[in-house]
Amino acid sequence: MLIGIISCRSGHWSAPVGLMCLAVLLLSSVFWAQKPSPLASSSESECTLAYATYAGRLREQRSTLEYTGADQEGSADKVFGSIAPLKKSGASFGADLDVLTQETRRLWYHAQKVVAQWMGDTRVKRIGTYLITSEQQEQMDRSMLPGDIIIVRKNWYLSNVGLPGFWSHAALYLGEPDKFKAYFDAPEVRTYLSTITGKETTLDQYLLTRWPREWERYTRGESDDPYRVMEAISEGVVFNNLGHVAGDYAAALRPRLDKLAKAQAIIEAFHQLGKPYDFDFDFATEHALVCTELIWRSYRPALGKAGLDLPLVVIMGRKTLPANELVRFYAEKRKSPDAQLDFIFFIDAIEEQQIATMSTEEEFARTYLRTKWDIALP
Repeated sequence: MLIGIISCRSGHWSAPVGLMCLAVLLLSSVFWAQKPSPLASSSESECTLAYATYAGRLREQRSTLEYTGADQEGSADKVFGSIAPLKKSGASFGADLDVLTQETRRLWYHAQKVVAQWMGDTRVKRIGTYLITSEQQEQMDRSMLPGDIIIVRKNWYLSNVGLPGFWSHAALYLGEPDKFKAYFDAPEVRTYLSTITGKETTLDQYLLTRWPREWERYTRGESDDPYRVMEAISEGVVFNNLGHVAGDYAAALRPRLDKLAKAQAIIEAFHQLGKPYDFDFDFATEHALVCTELIWRSYRPALGKAGLDLPLVVIMGRKTLPANELVRFYAEKRKSPDAQLDFIFFIDAIEEQQIATMSTEEEFARTYLRTKWDIALP
């Protein structure tokens, strides 16, 4: 905390560092709170042991009473019957402990959500401007096909502090509606859709029938700016335009799958629309999603569905897939026969010069090794 205060009171450049230090402290307290409490398990064990000990003693007393004939008036039954309330009390204690644990976790989840939202909305420098230009965004759009995976980073957000690695976000590219319709108007997609609907149809027609409001929202876009991506952000799983996604660094990867597999992935992605953001960052649950979980669930292989076998990593006791690990997976597999992703483009940023420029696949393959502090602090 002292480091954060000193940094914030120092010169122009150290103020962001101070805020980041404070953010680290906040995140650390939240993450530590996610660990199971040893107190809960030890209390339950102590209660169980006490019950077992007391029950054993009462059984000994009953045997003594019966042997001496003192049970003629039911004394032994009365004494031994006192075990039942104790057993019930132990069960009640366990239930109360479960309720307390759940309530504590709920409160910490809310705290984590508040902190994460604040950090995700707080930018400490170059506020309101990004290095990727509108011309570069158009170049990105022309290079991509529906089903591609976009990976991005925006400098100077406090949320970068709490995320593992250089890359911070991923999204699913759809393209504008006409491009989407034309790409998936393929015989194999039509054949598949006819088997699940019983009639000849196209992917756009199927999505319109299955999710009419969502499809209408996608085709309508926003302020004459077509929606081109689906992503999981703090507001939940939503459509967005390319300008919202592109920041200071951007790259695109293309799954080595046919159009049918990509169409199935898109259908799965539509199933996720409207779900809230998962501030617990836990891939074991599917009621809420993080950005890379949308990609992982959409492309996860299943019976009759080809997909991407993206390995999860364990962080803070949870299985997850940070965007940086997705890039690592690509980089380590790109030259092997079982590579699953192809490189499309990489826009690198030069913070000192305040520009973004097209870069190479070789450079992109090394980016997962970059520090999250990939900025110039004179």
